[in-house]
Amino acid sequence: AVRGRLAHLGCFALLLEETARAEAADSDARWLAGKPLSVFDGVPVAVKDEITVKGYHTFSGAKPNLNARRDEVDDLTVARLRAAGAVLLGKTAMHEFGVAPTGFNSHLQGPVNAYD
Repeated sequence: AVRGRLAHLGCFALLLEETARAEAADSDARWLAGKPLSVFDGVPVAVKDEITVKGYHTFSGAKPNLNARRDEVDDLTVARLRAAGAVLLGKTAMHEFGVAPTGFNSHLQGPVNAYD
């Protein structure tokens, strides 16, 4: 669903579709039981590719090297969002190492303006 709708925009460097579905289902169950973790429970979020997410690579917009070591811990931001029940959709594309204002990444071919 998300992959099909957003693929042409090039906005995600990493899309966690299966994980996001599982987190959303867990959130639904908590809300139905009347026990949400916080007001953020079930809210979809994405983080930049410079923020570590446990079990995945962080490339900071650089050319992906899948032989690189995977992150062993979540960044504090990600950990707090998860603890609040937010649904992590993935990591967004960014300019290589964040050193230019355009946001365009030649390795990921995007992102583009959604309205053009």
